[in-house]
Amino acid sequence: MAPSGTRFEILCGLAWRMRGASIACWIVLPRNAEAVLYVRGRGGRREAVLVVERPSGWRVLWRGDEFDARQADDVAAVIGRGVAA
Repeated sequence: MAPSGTRFEILCGLAWRMRGASIACWIVLPRNAEAVLYVRGRGGRREAVLVVERPSGWRVLWRGDEFDARQADDVAAVIGRGVAA
C-alpha cells in the first residue's frame, strides 16, 4: 500500500496547529506504512493521532474519539485541551 499524501497533509496541518499552541508533537514516517502523529500525553505517555478515510470523508482518531478532519482547528484544540489536562 502506497502512503497517502492526503493523510500526511492532514497530519502536518494538525501538527502545525499544535506547534502554534506549544503542544509537543512529532510525526513518524515509517518506511512501509502510513504516517502517524504523536502527542505527549499525561505522564509523558506517547499518544497516537491517526487519520483514516471513511465513506463520509477523512477522520481524525484520538483516544477512541473520531473527528472530522475538515475541522482541523477544532480537532487541534480538543487534543490540546486533552493533553494539558
